Amino acid sequence: MNSHSPLDMQVIDHRLIVADGIGGLTILDVSEPQAAYVMSHHPTPGSARGVAFKDGYALVANREGGLQIVAVNPRLENLVWVDETTISVTVPTGYTPGPYDVRAEDPETGEATLPNALLICALKTIEARLDPVVDPDAGHFVWPLAWRASILDRTSTASAGYQARLRLPSLPGEVVVTDELVADASRDTIEITLSAAGDRAEVTLTGADTARLRERWVEAISEGGFQLPALSATSFGDVRLALETELPAGRLGAASFIPVPHGEEPGMRFRYDLEDGVLLSARGWGAAADMTIETTLFEANGCRSSLTLSYRDELRDRCYELADELPGLASLCDTGKPLMLPATHHSSAREQRHHVRRRAR
Repeated sequence: MNSHSPLDMQVIDHRLIVADGIGGLTILDVSEPQAAYVMSHHPTPGSARGVAFKDGYALVANREGGLQIVAVNPRLENLVWVDETTISVTVPTGYTPGPYDVRAEDPETGEATLPNALLICALKTIEARLDPVVDPDAGHFVWPLAWRASILDRTSTASAGYQARLRLPSLPGEVVVTDELVADASRDTIEITLSAAGDRAEVTLTGADTARLRERWVEAISEGGFQLPALSATSFGDVRLALETELPAGRLGAASFIPVPHGEEPGMRFRYDLEDGVLLSARGWGAAADMTIETTLFEANGCRSSLTLSYRDELRDRCYELADELPGLASLCDTGKPLMLPATHHSSAREQRHHVRRRAR
Protein backbone atom coordinates (compact mmCIF):
# COMPACT_ATOMS: atom_id res chain seq x y z
CA MET A 1 0.00 0.00 0.00
CA ASN A 2 1.34 3.35 -1.03
CA SER A 3 -0.15 5.48 1.70
CA HIS A 4 0.25 9.17 2.32
CA SER A 5 -0.56 9.39 6.03
CA PRO A 6 -3.41 7.10 7.16
CA LEU A 7 -5.27 8.77 10.00
CA ASP A 8 -8.20 6.40 10.56
CA MET A 9 -9.42 3.03 9.32
CA GLN A 10 -12.24 0.49 9.56
CA VAL A 11 -12.26 -3.24 8.72
CA ILE A 12 -15.53 -4.34 7.08
CA ASP A 13 -15.97 -7.81 5.54
CA HIS A 14 -12.27 -8.34 4.72
CA ARG A 15 -11.97 -4.80 3.44
CA LEU A 16 -9.82 -2.16 5.05
CA ILE A 17 -11.32 1.31 4.62
CA VAL A 18 -8.69 3.97 5.19
CA ALA A 19 -8.92 7.73 5.69
CA ASP A 20 -5.60 8.42 3.98
CA GLY A 21 -5.01 12.08 4.69
CA ILE A 22 -4.40 14.06 1.51
CA GLY A 23 -4.72 10.75 -0.37
CA GLY A 24 -8.48 10.69 0.27
CA LEU A 25 -10.29 7.40 0.87
CA THR A 26 -8.55 4.10 0.06
CA ILE A 27 -10.14 0.65 0.21
CA LEU A 28 -8.02 -2.50 0.35
CA ASP A 29 -8.81 -6.19 0.16
CA VAL A 30 -7.26 -7.81 3.25
CA SER A 31 -8.84 -11.26 2.95
CA GLU A 32 -5.24 -12.48 2.69
CA PRO A 33 -3.32 -10.06 4.94
CA GLN A 34 0.05 -11.02 3.48
CA ALA A 35 -1.17 -10.18 -0.03
CA ALA A 36 -3.40 -7.16 0.59
CA TYR A 37 -4.09 -4.98 -2.43
CA VAL A 38 -5.91 -1.75 -3.23
CA MET A 39 -9.46 -2.30 -4.48
CA SER A 40 -10.36 1.32 -5.10
CA HIS A 41 -9.33 4.88 -4.40
CA HIS A 42 -11.60 7.89 -3.94
CA PRO A 43 -10.06 11.38 -3.86
CA THR A 44 -11.74 13.73 -1.41
CA PRO A 45 -11.43 17.51 -1.04
CA GLY A 46 -8.95 18.42 1.66
CA SER A 47 -7.43 15.88 4.03
CA ALA A 48 -9.40 12.73 4.99
CA ARG A 49 -8.94 12.46 8.75
CA GLY A 50 -11.63 10.05 9.93
CA VAL A 51 -13.92 7.37 8.53
CA ALA A 52 -16.99 5.45 9.63
CA PHE A 53 -19.01 2.85 7.73
CA LYS A 54 -22.81 2.51 7.63
CA ASP A 55 -25.15 0.64 5.25
CA GLY A 56 -22.69 0.47 2.36
CA TYR A 57 -21.45 4.06 2.70
CA ALA A 58 -18.16 5.38 4.02
CA LEU A 59 -18.59 8.62 5.98
CA VAL A 60 -15.35 10.52 5.56
CA ALA A 61 -14.44 13.49 7.77
CA ASN A 62 -12.31 16.01 5.84
CA ARG A 63 -10.56 18.96 7.47
CA GLU A 64 -11.25 21.39 4.63
CA GLY A 65 -14.03 19.56 2.74
CA GLY A 66 -16.33 18.66 5.59
CA LEU A 67 -18.28 15.40 5.58
CA GLN A 68 -17.98 13.32 2.38
CA ILE A 69 -20.22 10.32 1.72
CA VAL A 70 -18.76 7.62 -0.54
CA ALA A 71 -20.65 4.54 -1.76
CA VAL A 72 -18.48 1.49 -1.13
CA ASN A 73 -19.05 -1.23 -3.71
CA PRO A 74 -19.84 -4.73 -2.42
CA ARG A 75 -17.46 -7.60 -3.04
CA LEU A 76 -17.77 -9.66 -6.21
CA GLU A 77 -18.40 -13.31 -5.43
CA ASN A 78 -18.96 -16.55 -7.36
CA LEU A 79 -16.71 -15.88 -10.33
CA VAL A 80 -17.10 -18.59 -12.98
CA TRP A 81 -14.61 -19.33 -15.75
CA VAL A 82 -16.50 -19.55 -19.06
CA ASP A 83 -13.38 -20.31 -21.11
CA GLU A 84 -9.68 -19.47 -21.03
CA THR A 85 -10.27 -15.77 -21.59
CA THR A 86 -13.75 -15.13 -20.16
CA ILE A 87 -15.05 -14.88 -16.60
CA SER A 88 -18.76 -14.66 -15.76
CA VAL A 89 -19.86 -12.90 -12.59
CA THR A 90 -23.19 -11.65 -11.30
CA VAL A 91 -22.72 -8.07 -10.13
CA PRO A 92 -24.74 -7.34 -6.97
CA THR A 93 -26.78 -4.19 -6.59
CA GLY A 94 -25.09 -1.18 -5.05
CA TYR A 95 -22.25 -0.63 -7.51
CA THR A 96 -21.62 2.92 -8.58
CA PRO A 97 -22.03 3.18 -12.39
CA GLY A 98 -18.84 3.64 -14.36
CA PRO A 99 -15.71 1.81 -15.56
CA TYR A 100 -13.65 -0.36 -13.23
CA ASP A 101 -10.18 -1.81 -13.39
CA VAL A 102 -10.01 -5.57 -12.94
CA ARG A 103 -7.19 -7.25 -11.04
CA ALA A 104 -6.40 -10.72 -12.38
CA GLU A 105 -4.10 -13.38 -10.91
CA ASP A 106 -2.49 -16.37 -12.54
CA PRO A 107 -0.34 -18.87 -10.62
CA GLU A 108 2.15 -19.02 -13.49
CA THR A 109 2.26 -15.49 -14.88
CA GLY A 110 1.50 -13.52 -11.71
CA GLU A 111 -0.81 -10.53 -11.35
CA ALA A 112 -2.11 -8.03 -13.87
CA THR A 113 -4.43 -5.04 -13.74
CA LEU A 114 -6.81 -4.63 -16.67
CA PRO A 115 -7.80 -0.96 -16.96
CA ASN A 116 -11.50 -0.28 -17.52
CA ALA A 117 -12.20 -3.97 -18.08
CA LEU A 118 -15.56 -3.86 -16.29
CA LEU A 119 -18.33 -1.36 -17.04
CA ILE A 120 -21.25 -0.95 -14.65
CA CYS A 121 -24.19 0.75 -16.34
CA ALA A 122 -26.74 2.97 -14.67
CA LEU A 123 -30.33 1.77 -14.60
CA LYS A 124 -32.31 3.81 -17.11
CA THR A 125 -35.93 4.00 -18.16
CA ILE A 126 -36.73 4.70 -21.78
CA GLU A 127 -40.11 5.26 -23.39
CA ALA A 128 -41.26 3.99 -26.75
CA ARG A 129 -44.48 3.52 -28.64
CA LEU A 130 -45.97 1.98 -31.77
CA ASP A 131 -48.16 4.09 -34.04
CA PRO A 132 -50.18 2.94 -37.06
CA VAL A 133 -49.39 4.77 -40.28
CA VAL A 134 -52.02 5.91 -42.76
CA ASP A 135 -51.53 4.48 -46.25
CA PRO A 136 -50.44 7.51 -48.34
CA ASP A 137 -52.20 6.25 -51.48
CA ALA A 138 -55.49 5.18 -49.91
CA GLY A 139 -55.75 8.05 -47.43
CA HIS A 140 -56.85 5.70 -44.65
CA PHE A 141 -55.60 2.69 -42.71
CA VAL A 142 -55.16 -0.37 -44.92
CA TRP A 143 -54.81 -3.89 -43.57
CA PRO A 144 -52.19 -5.13 -42.84
CA LEU A 145 -51.53 -1.92 -40.97
CA ALA A 146 -48.14 -0.28 -41.35
CA TRP A 147 -46.57 0.55 -37.97
CA ARG A 148 -43.85 2.91 -36.86
CA ALA A 149 -41.74 2.60 -33.68
CA SER A 150 -40.68 5.80 -31.92
CA ILE A 151 -38.28 6.13 -29.00
CA LEU A 152 -38.94 8.95 -26.54
CA ASP A 153 -35.69 9.44 -24.65
CA ARG A 154 -35.25 12.61 -22.64
CA THR A 155 -32.29 11.65 -20.48
CA SER A 156 -29.41 10.81 -22.80
CA THR A 157 -26.82 12.97 -24.48
CA ALA A 158 -26.59 13.78 -28.17
CA SER A 159 -23.98 11.05 -28.56
CA ALA A 160 -26.56 8.33 -27.84
CA GLY A 161 -27.75 6.03 -30.62
CA TYR A 162 -31.04 4.22 -31.09
CA GLN A 163 -32.22 1.06 -32.77
CA ALA A 164 -35.43 -0.93 -33.23
CA ARG A 165 -35.84 -4.51 -34.38
CA LEU A 166 -38.65 -6.98 -34.82
CA ARG A 167 -37.69 -9.95 -32.69
CA LEU A 168 -37.86 -13.52 -33.89
CA PRO A 169 -40.06 -15.90 -31.90
CA SER A 170 -38.31 -18.07 -29.37
CA LEU A 171 -36.81 -21.00 -31.29
CA PRO A 172 -36.36 -24.53 -29.89
CA GLY A 173 -33.17 -26.56 -30.07
CA GLU A 174 -34.31 -28.44 -33.17
CA VAL A 175 -34.55 -26.10 -36.17
CA VAL A 176 -34.75 -27.50 -39.71
CA VAL A 177 -33.96 -24.98 -42.48
CA THR A 178 -34.84 -25.61 -46.14
CA ASP A 179 -34.44 -23.48 -49.28
CA GLU A 180 -36.91 -22.86 -52.09
CA LEU A 181 -35.47 -21.22 -55.19
CA VAL A 182 -37.87 -18.94 -57.06
CA ALA A 183 -35.88 -17.41 -59.90
CA ASP A 184 -38.24 -14.51 -60.60
CA ALA A 185 -39.04 -13.65 -56.98
CA SER A 186 -38.82 -9.90 -56.34
CA ARG A 187 -38.83 -10.39 -52.58
CA ASP A 188 -37.32 -12.79 -50.10
CA THR A 189 -39.55 -14.70 -47.71
CA ILE A 190 -38.66 -16.35 -44.40
CA GLU A 191 -41.35 -18.57 -42.96
CA ILE A 192 -41.16 -20.19 -39.51
CA THR A 193 -43.49 -22.97 -38.38
CA LEU A 194 -43.37 -23.96 -34.71
CA SER A 195 -44.75 -27.30 -33.58
CA ALA A 196 -47.64 -27.37 -31.13
CA ALA A 197 -45.32 -28.87 -28.52
CA GLY A 198 -42.80 -26.09 -29.08
CA ASP A 199 -39.91 -28.55 -29.49
CA ARG A 200 -39.38 -28.24 -33.26
CA ALA A 201 -39.24 -25.44 -35.80
CA GLU A 202 -39.24 -25.60 -39.59
CA VAL A 203 -37.82 -22.63 -41.46
CA THR A 204 -38.35 -22.14 -45.19
CA LEU A 205 -36.26 -19.59 -47.08
CA THR A 206 -37.76 -18.56 -50.42
CA GLY A 207 -36.18 -16.21 -52.94
CA ALA A 208 -34.15 -15.76 -56.10
CA ASP A 209 -30.80 -16.05 -54.28
CA THR A 210 -31.01 -18.67 -51.56
CA ALA A 211 -27.35 -18.33 -50.59
CA ARG A 212 -27.87 -14.64 -49.86
CA LEU A 213 -31.07 -15.44 -48.00
CA ARG A 214 -29.21 -17.99 -45.88
CA GLU A 215 -26.81 -15.22 -44.88
CA ARG A 216 -29.71 -12.99 -43.90
CA TRP A 217 -31.24 -15.78 -41.83
CA VAL A 218 -27.95 -16.34 -39.99
CA GLU A 219 -27.73 -12.58 -39.40
CA ALA A 220 -31.28 -12.48 -38.05
CA ILE A 221 -30.49 -15.36 -35.70
CA SER A 222 -27.34 -13.68 -34.38
CA GLU A 223 -29.16 -10.36 -33.83
CA GLY A 224 -32.36 -11.93 -32.51
CA GLY A 225 -34.51 -10.39 -35.21
CA PHE A 226 -34.76 -7.95 -38.10
CA GLN A 227 -33.55 -4.36 -37.85
CA LEU A 228 -36.17 -1.79 -38.76
CA PRO A 229 -35.08 0.98 -41.16
CA ALA A 230 -34.35 4.31 -39.47
CA LEU A 231 -36.68 7.12 -40.54
CA SER A 232 -34.97 9.56 -38.17
CA ALA A 233 -32.66 9.34 -35.16
CA THR A 234 -35.48 8.01 -32.96
CA SER A 235 -38.11 6.74 -35.43
CA PHE A 236 -38.12 3.36 -37.23
CA GLY A 237 -40.30 1.59 -39.78
CA ASP A 238 -42.60 1.48 -41.56
CA VAL A 239 -43.38 -2.23 -41.45
CA ARG A 240 -46.73 -3.91 -42.06
CA LEU A 241 -47.75 -6.25 -39.23
CA ALA A 242 -50.71 -8.60 -38.88
CA LEU A 243 -51.83 -11.33 -36.49
CA GLU A 244 -54.50 -14.00 -36.98
CA THR A 245 -55.64 -16.36 -34.24
CA GLU A 246 -56.57 -19.19 -36.65
CA LEU A 247 -53.89 -21.07 -38.58
CA PRO A 248 -54.22 -22.30 -42.17
CA ALA A 249 -54.37 -26.05 -42.67
CA GLY A 250 -50.90 -26.26 -44.21
CA ARG A 251 -47.74 -24.32 -44.91
CA LEU A 252 -48.13 -20.96 -46.58
CA GLY A 253 -46.76 -21.01 -50.09
CA ALA A 254 -44.24 -18.35 -51.04
CA ALA A 255 -46.23 -17.10 -54.03
CA SER A 256 -49.66 -17.14 -52.40
CA PHE A 257 -51.54 -18.00 -49.23
CA ILE A 258 -52.87 -21.27 -50.64
CA PRO A 259 -52.25 -24.00 -48.01
CA VAL A 260 -49.60 -26.57 -48.86
CA PRO A 261 -49.85 -30.05 -47.27
CA HIS A 262 -47.78 -30.28 -44.13
CA GLY A 263 -47.08 -33.16 -41.76
CA GLU A 264 -47.46 -32.02 -38.17
CA GLU A 265 -50.16 -29.73 -36.86
CA PRO A 266 -48.38 -26.44 -36.16
CA GLY A 267 -48.67 -24.34 -33.02
CA MET A 268 -47.67 -20.97 -34.50
CA ARG A 269 -46.49 -19.61 -37.82
CA PHE A 270 -44.66 -16.48 -38.83
CA ARG A 271 -43.83 -15.04 -42.23
CA TYR A 272 -41.37 -12.23 -42.97
CA ASP A 273 -41.10 -10.50 -46.35
CA LEU A 274 -37.89 -8.66 -47.24
CA GLU A 275 -36.73 -6.61 -50.20
CA ASP A 276 -33.01 -5.92 -50.61
CA GLY A 277 -32.56 -7.04 -47.01
CA VAL A 278 -35.15 -4.59 -45.63
CA LEU A 279 -38.12 -5.97 -43.71
CA LEU A 280 -41.37 -4.92 -45.40
CA SER A 281 -43.99 -6.96 -43.57
CA ALA A 282 -44.48 -9.68 -40.98
CA ARG A 283 -47.48 -11.86 -40.20
CA GLY A 284 -48.22 -14.31 -37.43
CA TRP A 285 -50.82 -17.04 -36.99
CA GLY A 286 -51.83 -18.88 -33.83
CA ALA A 287 -53.82 -18.25 -30.66
CA ALA A 288 -50.63 -17.45 -28.71
CA ALA A 289 -48.74 -15.74 -31.55
CA ASP A 290 -47.32 -12.29 -30.94
CA MET A 291 -44.73 -10.06 -32.52
CA THR A 292 -42.50 -7.91 -30.36
CA ILE A 293 -40.43 -4.89 -31.29
CA GLU A 294 -37.38 -4.22 -29.14
CA THR A 295 -36.26 -0.59 -28.97
CA THR A 296 -32.75 0.06 -27.67
CA LEU A 297 -30.79 3.06 -26.48
CA PHE A 298 -27.01 2.80 -27.00
CA GLU A 299 -24.88 5.19 -24.96
CA ALA A 300 -21.42 6.38 -25.92
CA ASN A 301 -19.84 4.57 -22.95
CA GLY A 302 -21.09 1.18 -24.18
CA CYS A 303 -24.17 0.91 -21.96
CA ARG A 304 -27.58 0.10 -23.37
CA SER A 305 -31.19 0.12 -22.23
CA SER A 306 -34.06 -1.66 -23.95
CA LEU A 307 -37.85 -1.65 -24.02
CA THR A 308 -39.94 -4.33 -25.73
CA LEU A 309 -43.36 -3.51 -27.20
CA SER A 310 -45.99 -6.20 -27.82
CA TYR A 311 -47.80 -5.82 -31.12
CA ARG A 312 -50.71 -7.92 -29.83
CA ASP A 313 -51.15 -5.63 -26.81
CA GLU A 314 -50.81 -2.51 -28.91
CA LEU A 315 -53.34 -3.73 -31.47
CA ARG A 316 -55.83 -4.68 -28.74
CA ASP A 317 -55.45 -1.36 -26.93
CA ARG A 318 -55.82 0.68 -30.08
CA CYS A 319 -58.77 -1.40 -31.24
CA TYR A 320 -60.81 -0.95 -28.08
CA GLU A 321 -59.98 2.75 -28.12
CA LEU A 322 -61.52 3.05 -31.56
CA ALA A 323 -64.48 0.89 -30.57
CA ASP A 324 -65.68 3.73 -28.32
CA GLU A 325 -66.51 5.65 -31.49
CA LEU A 326 -67.23 2.85 -33.96
CA PRO A 327 -70.03 0.51 -32.73
CA GLY A 328 -69.53 -3.14 -33.57
CA LEU A 329 -65.76 -2.94 -33.74
CA ALA A 330 -65.23 -4.42 -30.27
CA SER A 331 -66.29 -7.87 -31.49
CA LEU A 332 -63.31 -7.88 -33.87
CA CYS A 333 -60.68 -6.65 -31.45
CA ASP A 334 -59.58 -10.06 -30.14
CA THR A 335 -59.63 -11.77 -33.53
CA GLY A 336 -57.02 -9.72 -35.40
CA LYS A 337 -59.39 -9.47 -38.37
CA PRO A 338 -58.77 -6.78 -40.97
CA LEU A 339 -59.45 -3.21 -39.90
CA MET A 340 -59.91 -0.54 -42.55
CA LEU A 341 -60.60 2.73 -40.77
CA PRO A 342 -60.67 6.34 -41.99
CA ALA A 343 -57.79 8.37 -40.62
CA THR A 344 -60.19 10.93 -39.12
CA HIS A 345 -61.72 8.37 -36.79
CA HIS A 346 -58.38 7.24 -35.43
CA SER A 347 -56.81 10.66 -35.00
CA SER A 348 -59.61 11.95 -32.78
CA ALA A 349 -59.37 8.96 -30.49
CA ARG A 350 -55.56 9.09 -30.41
CA GLU A 351 -55.62 12.57 -28.96
CA GLN A 352 -57.36 11.17 -25.88
CA ARG A 353 -54.75 8.54 -24.99
CA HIS A 354 -51.27 7.76 -26.27
CA HIS A 355 -50.68 4.32 -24.75
CA VAL A 356 -47.02 4.97 -24.03
CA ARG A 357 -45.44 1.92 -22.46
CA ARG A 358 -42.52 2.10 -20.10
CA ARG A 359 -40.09 -0.36 -18.66
CA ALA A 360 -36.65 -0.10 -17.09
CA ARG A 361 -33.85 -2.55 -17.71
